[in-house]
Amino acid sequence: MPHYKLTYFDLHALGEPIKLLFVVSKVDFEDVRIPFHKWGELKPVTGHGKLPVLHVDGEQFTQSLAICRYLAKQFNLIPKTDIGNYRAEELVELFMDLRLDFFVPFLLEADPKKKAELKENLVNNIYPKYYGIFESLIKKTEGTFISGEGENMSWADIFLASWIHTSTNLVVPPEFVKAYPALNKLYQTVFQNEEIRKYYKL
Repeated sequence: MPHYKLTYFDLHALGEPIKLLFVVSKVDFEDVRIPFHKWGELKPVTGHGKLPVLHVDGEQFTQSLAICRYLAKQFNLIPKTDIGNYRAEELVELFMDLRLDFFVPFLLEADPKKKAELKENLVNNIYPKYYGIFESLIKKTEGTFISGEGENMSWADIFLASWIHTSTNLVVPPEFVKAYPALNKLYQTVFQNEEIRKYYKL
């Protein structure tokens, strides 16, 4: 088994889906958490000046989605069919649209008044729009997970559930996802995984 070392900040977000792929697959990894005040001195020696970074037997891997896809293949968490894989990729790219266009600007905003306005827009407009899209896509599969391959949970399901978990309380209240039954079922099913429950001490 390779030695895996994941380096990220001490918070959820881009590193969390990667961690959950290890957790679900019962694969050990070294979890290195960088304090923000140390980032300035470490950035120049970090791949592309960004985190997360995954080292596999010393070889450096960068870009969170590329890392997720790599690990998903290693851990057999890729959908089995081409259409299932397309559905998974579509879902992930849609969430990245939400994250990059709206979620990140909210997190980076320093002005309290503007931040409150951005959050209000997220809760009242942006999250309902995207959660509605996710709900529709999952319903089309007539299953619990996005690939439509029965009860085969893929990396995309884990990825989305991780970001729902991150968004809850930080942006939207805990009951928010319950308005979207298919999405909530996917989220709850992923978080009922025994290894995830142990990881989060649920």
